Amino acid sequence: MSVGLASFVLLIEINIIQLPGSFLLVYFCLLFVIGRPIYYFELSFGQFSGKGPIKVWKCLPLLKGVGFAQMVSLSYITVFYNYIMALTLYYLFLSFQIPLPWAVPSEKWASSCHLNNTLNITCEKPLSQEFFELVLV
Repeated sequence: MSVGLASFVLLIEINIIQLPGSFLLVYFCLLFVIGRPIYYFELSFGQFSGKGPIKVWKCLPLLKGVGFAQMVSLSYITVFYNYIMALTLYYLFLSFQIPLPWAVPSEKWASSCHLNNTLNITCEKPLSQEFFELVLV
């Protein structure tokens, strides 16, 4: 699963305020009724037949689209995590520069920064946020 522990904790925190424990009932029902049986079936039948995730579902015509859905979702997750890792590495290499690129406003990307009467620079957004939005995205 691509949901991390932090997302799960945040989900718990939000739902405890509204309906305490209601999401746990739905989560565990879906986990044990749908998630685990499909996972164990695919794992055991894939080991037994030696077929991939798409061909293993051809034995059950009702579920033959599950393999394609798994591959599509896996592709999206892979692209998403590669993007996050690329941003992390980019920021890592930028952080070795002195001064930091987002510490000093630049004319290229700091559009919300203005020079006031006392010659101080004031910005509507934090510089790091503006750098991220206008340079990276």
